[in-house]
Amino acid sequence: MFNTLSSKLQLTFLRRAGRRAAELLRDEAARNAPRDSGTLADSMTIKTRKESDTSIHIMVGPSKKAFYGRFVETGTKKMSANPFLFPALDNKGDEAAAVFANELVKEIEKAFQKGLL
Repeated sequence: MFNTLSSKLQLTFLRRAGRRAAELLRDEAARNAPRDSGTLADSMTIKTRKESDTSIHIMVGPSKKAFYGRFVETGTKKMSANPFLFPALDNKGDEAAAVFANELVKEIEKAFQKGLL
């Protein structure tokens, strides 16, 4: 059914479902982030980017304001790693995938009820 939708609707549905799933990962990453000043935990964002007519790329992580989050995640020569993104994916990845699938099905069902399919 998904493939019968226009590419514009496919992207819209993927974006909606992906953002809902990414919210779980963003919230978990914010909970896991170190809270020295609170800036890192408060800066978790979700960004979506169109990859092609029928695919998107979703990024979860700190905003530019907290650019140093990558150093906290992976560590440096002078600082040990304090991961918060990968543990979020480990803890909530399966749940996020299920949310994505469920939300996508809901969007397709809504489109079917509106006669878009």
